[in-house]
Amino acid sequence: MSLNKKQIITYIRLLFSIIMVTAFIYIADLGKIVSYLTSLGSLSVALIFLCILLSVIISGLKWHALLPTNKLSIIKITRIFNIGLFFNNFLPSSIGGDGMRIYLINKEGIRKSTSASSVILDRLFASLTLASLGFFSSIFATHFNIIAFLMFAVLFIIVGIMITLILKGWIPGFINKKESKIKNKLLAFIEAAKEIRKNKAAIIKNLILGAIFQIFVALVIGAIFFGLNFEVPGIIDLIYLSTATSVLAMVPLGLNGYGLREGAYIYLLQTYGYTISQALSISVIFAVMVSIFSFLGGLDYALAHISNIFFKENKIEKEI
Repeated sequence: MSLNKKQIITYIRLLFSIIMVTAFIYIADLGKIVSYLTSLGSLSVALIFLCILLSVIISGLKWHALLPTNKLSIIKITRIFNIGLFFNNFLPSSIGGDGMRIYLINKEGIRKSTSASSVILDRLFASLTLASLGFFSSIFATHFNIIAFLMFAVLFIIVGIMITLILKGWIPGFINKKESKIKNKLLAFIEAAKEIRKNKAAIIKNLILGAIFQIFVALVIGAIFFGLNFEVPGIIDLIYLSTATSVLAMVPLGLNGYGLREGAYIYLLQTYGYTISQALSISVIFAVMVSIFSFLGGLDYALAHISNIFFKENKIEKEI
């Protein structure tokens, strides 16, 4: 059976992640890692899950701000967001979750162009707040790292340019020259994005909630430190660590950030005096806890899909 280019790239990324994670486990003390992982008490696990739950709720709220008013409830949007999180964690691409979010709210009566613009701009605004908080926290962190500092600056510039181009309605010249389905879809997307641009209050709300979301992600990591009885860094350092590892996990070398995220934790936490085994344990617990929580989104989707009732409540007539 022949493989297409996309499948080959996926397998290469999977191999990269396997090699990286295996290498980190090899250089760490596996016995200590197991000891750390089994030392988490039920209260610590509950605290970690609570922080993850609050971060998901905030994510739902910030995405909801970009959608047409009175279309979908915040509860349903939060459920759909968590379903997208499940597909992010269990499909070989973070784009899979965004595609599922677009698909599900389109089924709820939101036009595809509006669905796509809300999800993509929500993702870009989230990256902008991630870069902004990471940039400033890296300046005031206990251990300044020039690589992380530059990484945040580059991400901020790239995302800022992308947001500006979308909101300004820019279309590449080679697409704009002739009529095509791609051009028509882009035009519809741009028009939907312009509607979001008009609602400055919604954008500001999304950005503020995005910053709060990043703080709660930092608190998830802080809860893991606390649960492992490690010395908990200050909130600025936690924000710096969470944002830096998130940015490195975006690099499309490994599969869903695996390998890169672990390497980032090891690299950054060693400057704080933590061992490779401690850093790897924190990374593993974070990934496992988020994956377990997002699994609830997959279960939600599966049960609703099987019973065929998930999107029938308060069904909205599709827009033309």
